[in-house]
Amino acid sequence: MRLPQGNATHFSQVALRYGVALLPGAVFGGSDQYTRLPYAAPTETLTEGVERLGRAWQAYVERGVSDAAVTSAAT
Repeated sequence: MRLPQGNATHFSQVALRYGVALLPGAVFGGSDQYTRLPYAAPTETLTEGVERLGRAWQAYVERGVSDAAVTSAAT
C-alpha cells in the first residue's frame, strides 16, 4: 500500500504500537513510500487490524510524520 505522506519505516513502528505488524517496502529493496500489508487472516482479525491501522495513521499524522514514530502511544 502506498502512503500518502511520511515513510513506511516510521509508520510501521507506529502501527506496531497499535498491534499491527507491517513491513516497509524498503525491507524488500523497494520504496519507503510503500508498506506490505498481510491479509492472510480471518475476516474478524482483518477488520480489527484495519481499525487499529486507522488509529495508528491518525496518530502518525496528528503528531507530525517526522516525530510520530518516537512519540506515539498505543490505545
